[in-house]
Amino acid sequence: IFFWLPMKPQGWRIVCCALLVACFVAAAVSGAVTANPHERLEVVIPPARPPPAKRTFNSTVVDSFITQFTARFADPQLAVPFANTLPNTLDTTIKAYTPLGVGAPPDTYVITGDLDCEWLRDSANQVWPYLRFVNDDAHLRNMIAGVIHRQMNYLVQDAYASAFHQKDPEKPTLDFRRVPKLKPIICQANWELDSPAAVLRLSYGLY
Repeated sequence: IFFWLPMKPQGWRIVCCALLVACFVAAAVSGAVTANPHERLEVVIPPARPPPAKRTFNSTVVDSFITQFTARFADPQLAVPFANTLPNTLDTTIKAYTPLGVGAPPDTYVITGDLDCEWLRDSANQVWPYLRFVNDDAHLRNMIAGVIHRQMNYLVQDAYASAFHQKDPEKPTLDFRRVPKLKPIICQANWELDSPAAVLRLSYGLY
């Protein structure tokens, strides 16, 4: 394409010099990478879990599983991302949890990432990996039951919304008109089929 474009001799010299420099850089980089192809690149991945006192929910059963499973990794560094990510929902997103009480069901509020709202689909998928542990951890089972109970309450209030606040905010985040009328607790009002489907899937998976 360079030979096809009309260009003055000065321009050709610049293009040729640029290509020549690029070739030297590519050769240098290639030589640095392939100088010792058997040399192992050391990447240190640090543990990222908060200390137990600062976690939003603790499960000794999940922690025990992480310890046992990561011990099977031949490379300890490959075990660190697993140990960081599996408990992340428990460590950082269970912003409110009321255990099962006398005459009162459990209640759990799960945020998604750094957004202080609960998405029906996301909260269901966030706790889904912990279903395998509920038969050995009643505390964890009640927490997930609280997620379902809150999700059902949200759907009763508005079956077409996909995300909700923990409680009615002082100032609603949505002000556009819709039928049925928006309630202050709604964080996101667009209807998504996978939102109620995720709630039903989680309910079926737990019970």
